[in-house]
Order: sequence, then C-alpha cells, then structure tokens
Amino acid sequence: MELHLYFNQLSGSIPDFSSLPSLTQLHLNSNQLSGSIPDFTSLPSLTQLFLYNNQLSGTIPDFSGLPSVTQLGLSDNLLVGQVPDYANLPRGTFDTILDLSNNNLCGTLPTDNPATSGSPDVSGNTFLNPPPAWCGECATFDDVAGLCCPTGQYLDSGGVCQACDSTCDTCDGPNADDCLS
Repeated sequence: MELHLYFNQLSGSIPDFSSLPSLTQLHLNSNQLSGSIPDFTSLPSLTQLFLYNNQLSGTIPDFSGLPSVTQLGLSDNLLVGQVPDYANLPRGTFDTILDLSNNNLCGTLPTDNPATSGSPDVSGNTFLNPPPAWCGECATFDDVAGLCCPTGQYLDSGGVCQACDSTCDTCDGPNADDCLS
C-alpha cells in the first residue's frame, strides 16, 4: 500500500499511521507539517519515507527498527542534532536515497557508514569534530556558510557566534529589537 500526500498544504503534526502496517511508501513531502518525526516502527513494510520540505523539528529518530527502508528523505526541515549512526543496519540499507540536507544538523558526520551504498546528501549542515556540547540546540543557522550557533547567540557578518541581548532567547542581531523569541 502506498500513500502519496505531497503538495497538499497539510499542516500540524504527522498523524499516527500504525493502523496501516502494510504501508510500503509514505510520501508527506512538500507540505507544512511541523513537530517531531514520530516512531514509524509499527510500519515494518515501509520502504520509502519522504518527509522533506516541511517544518519538522527535533532530532532524527533511530530508524534501525525499519530495516526495509531503502529511501529516506528528510531534507529541508528544521531538524537538529547529530546524524544517527546506522552502522548496525545491513550494508546498503539506504541503497537509493539518504537525503538529510538543509537542516540544522551538527556534530560529527559518520565517516564509514555501511548503511549507505552511496554517499548520503548532508549538504547545508554543520559538522565539527568533536561536536560542540550544544549540538542539537542550533538556534541560528546559516546554510550558505554552514555555521550554527547555540541558543542565546547569533551569527555575525564575520561568521562568528555572538551573544544576543539579555532580553532575547534567540535573535538575529545584538540589539533588543533583534529578538526572535
């Protein structure tokens, strides 16, 4: 069974699909979905999961409970944290697509990840070795420069993280009127 609901202007969180255990393809890409990515382990037949081009946030869940997934598209969201280590999956699990590009991912990129037979697309993220202690808490991200700043800081024109005004949790500049939250 396939469910293709892309380009439908769907909003809100991803619904529970556990009543569809024979679902093989779930395409929810290019909508306005928000919130975190739910646990899909109740869908053992799932081979394609496309959630790209939404407003999903939080960390990338462990997909090792879905060994049938061969195509995983999570690009162009607001995902944070480190790329999960899929080393416990069979070689070539993601044989066609593993697209994690254009998120706020940071940390250490797994160098030899046997779960992919090709190269995963992780462009537009920040990878440092060792990962900063705040990895997963990117508040300011510049996808052109590939830099990420923690909560309470912003990226200045020189590419350096600077403190926000004391009245801001997040900001895009040093002044109180630059507060985003």
